[in-house]
Amino acid sequence: VISKNFQDKLDKQGRSQILRTALLTNQGLVDSMIVDANTTLSIQTRHFPAKALIVAIDQAHARDLAGRVKRLTGHQPFLAISENVKTSDELDKFASDTSIQYAITCKKISEGFDCKLLSVLIYATNIKQRLFYEQTIGRVIRMLKHINTQSQTATVFQPADPVLTLYATNYEKQKDIFLSISSTFVFESFTSLNFSFHKPE
Repeated sequence: VISKNFQDKLDKQGRSQILRTALLTNQGLVDSMIVDANTTLSIQTRHFPAKALIVAIDQAHARDLAGRVKRLTGHQPFLAISENVKTSDELDKFASDTSIQYAITCKKISEGFDCKLLSVLIYATNIKQRLFYEQTIGRVIRMLKHINTQSQTATVFQPADPVLTLYATNYEKQKDIFLSISSTFVFESFTSLNFSFHKPE
């Protein structure tokens, strides 16, 4: 078991394992992200039926996180951990069902999934590819046109891992200029994007 924190100097193998180890064994790290995210989500739901997305390491980790979410928040999350038509259909139901606030996945969600109510992200995976990281954040920054823009704040809760922290810093610098246009629609990012960094206890 690796017990070092994110700031310790590690060899290549250690660096590849430390985030995974922290997410799997440090209950305080994961629980603090869930509790803080739920507080943020509760504030958001005063303005619109906000939802949260949690990205896990694998299916077993996703199931463990589902239990933690239920215990810490009282909400039963939707598990999207299989790649099949049924899961895709259920994701669509999650997007439209305001009674379900949390979805947990361990893989990249298909491009066809669109839930503009997502405003909170818990990045609880050890995937450090920048493209995956940025695409995942992109899931929670869609703007709702019928809601006051000042009430739309996206928040990302993530471990204080040096690589992920660097990604967040660079992403935040670019967040003020984000506009996607097609022939049929226009959507903008939330006017406010916050990052919350959590260290192992």
